[in-house]
Amino acid sequence: MKNLESLTIHQFRGLKDVKLENLGQINVLVGFNNSGKTSVLEAIQIYCNPLNIRVWLNVANQRKQDITLLKRLSIEALQWLFPGSKKPIMITTQGMFIIKKIYVNYKAVEEIGFFDRRSDHQLMLENIEDIEDDDLRESRNVVKLSIEVGFNNDQNDPQLFTMTKELEIRDKHPISIDSKFYSLSSIFISAYSHISEKGLSRLLSEVRMQDFKTNVLELLQQVDPNISDLEILNSPSSTSSGFEVYIQHDQLGLTPVSNLGDGLRRLLYISLIIIQAKGGVLLIDEIESSIHTEALKFSMQWLVKWCKELDIQLFATTHSLEAVDAILEVTEPTTDLVFYRLENKETYTKVVRHPGERLKRLREELGQEVRW
Repeated sequence: MKNLESLTIHQFRGLKDVKLENLGQINVLVGFNNSGKTSVLEAIQIYCNPLNIRVWLNVANQRKQDITLLKRLSIEALQWLFPGSKKPIMITTQGMFIIKKIYVNYKAVEEIGFFDRRSDHQLMLENIEDIEDDDLRESRNVVKLSIEVGFNNDQNDPQLFTMTKELEIRDKHPISIDSKFYSLSSIFISAYSHISEKGLSRLLSEVRMQDFKTNVLELLQQVDPNISDLEILNSPSSTSSGFEVYIQHDQLGLTPVSNLGDGLRRLLYISLIIIQAKGGVLLIDEIESSIHTEALKFSMQWLVKWCKELDIQLFATTHSLEAVDAILEVTEPTTDLVFYRLENKETYTKVVRHPGERLKRLREELGQEVRW
């Protein structure tokens, strides 16, 4: 049994009653723009980490961050995760993951208080009238999430145990991360995740500790055979004390990752971070993004192979027929591959399910357009 066997998104962003049944290990979402493909990935990311405030903020802000590369998270963006009129989010699943249901209410309030600007913490006072400095008085936005979690670790017992957690998120306030017990390893890769080099040295360090670097190099060398190694270095000419990832190139010598082409950087990022999704869920938005058509086949082959080896359930979106064909070509008949086509109707999102073998026949024998 997989972590997620079925998924119903009752309400999330613009999605309503979206049912993904009989999920596979490799799941590909296709459909027109604005059909909800990315929203499905975001709903899964929230579902896997419902009590982690930072995940809520990352999901709420990541579309904006992709465009502007903003460093600061905005709590106001949380409201757009909830349907019109701030209706609750509700998601249910079946599978091995202990959580079977989440039900989340959203409330935004304005908090007026006094703050020590040196520490940015609210002052704890018995009588706020004792404060004479009006400049200390500030109003700050507070988002309150009431999260009801239904969980059950016994697949043979239909009864759910429930708990409710109240989370508060404030502007300019430290973020605490709640219980990891109610979470499933999940990694979200957007079409722009590879642009920033922040954290690459940490990812490479983890890959090295997990003895996975050879597999990363195997993928990169399919694009450029002259790449022989990856190293973490601090350039002598750098004014920063931080370390960066360099490639050892047979023709260029040591060169920073920033000198790589966009497609190679994306493949590097995917291959470095995939290890963190081991035993969990990998979410890739626009899987073909930045990858040259000629590199799609071996890239998809590498990705499918390591999802199997690392017991990862993959959810990916694509607009590319070439990417669809590449995935079909590299997957074996025994591969648990499923395609879902999302169609945005007036009051709901229709989902058409195609097992991999059926889709293969539609493409190879009939040449049908299967994306929309």
